[in-house]
Amino acid sequence: MGKGNIIGVPNEPTILTAGGVWSLGEHFRAVSETNWPGLIVPMPLGLSPSLLQLQGPNAAWTTHNIDVSDYLLHEVRIVVKYNYNGGTFRNDAQLDDFSLDGFSAGFESGVDNFESSTVGANPDYSSLSWSATPASGTAGQFGRDTGGTPSTGTGLTTANSGSWYLYVEGSGWTDGQNAWVRSPVISLSDTPGNLSFAEARAIDSAALSTFDIYLDVVTQPV
Repeated sequence: MGKGNIIGVPNEPTILTAGGVWSLGEHFRAVSETNWPGLIVPMPLGLSPSLLQLQGPNAAWTTHNIDVSDYLLHEVRIVVKYNYNGGTFRNDAQLDDFSLDGFSAGFESGVDNFESSTVGANPDYSSLSWSATPASGTAGQFGRDTGGTPSTGTGLTTANSGSWYLYVEGSGWTDGQNAWVRSPVISLSDTPGNLSFAEARAIDSAALSTFDIYLDVVTQPV
């Protein structure tokens, strides 16, 4: 069963159902799917709740799959936020092989139209300034890289596949700062399947730095 909020109802109330306490949006979606199968409930415009959060070190490329079936027939961007917290220069993190409903990005011939935002102190997503992701890495911003990150002993020297990946350089940060990267707009079909991507994190074991994965909903079904 999918879950979502009712558009225009921030901090929506909860109701008691036979299944427990649900938000009004969850209840509406459940009733809709039961009584009107095939009815599409639009997801709210803008940044979704975090679909996946990753924390701490991960010394090997790992592929993650996230069910995004609730977003069928929406236009979305894949969004990744890196939050720096409690570490040292050993906080480099790497991304590769994004795939979603016919869209793919492996960064072998360029940045695949990904945009990035420079490091900031926990800004609101809607207020970020975006530019083309740099063709090479720079501190405080996602960039394209191959063969290992510049900081000694941080990051993998290989990509998940091919030779290139995106990475964020962990040097020169202050706790609580964020760097963001996002895909171009992707038009989802009625069977979008999973969002898939690979990541690796050369993060100190004591650090609390995190990756969060989101969708930015650009348009809803009509």
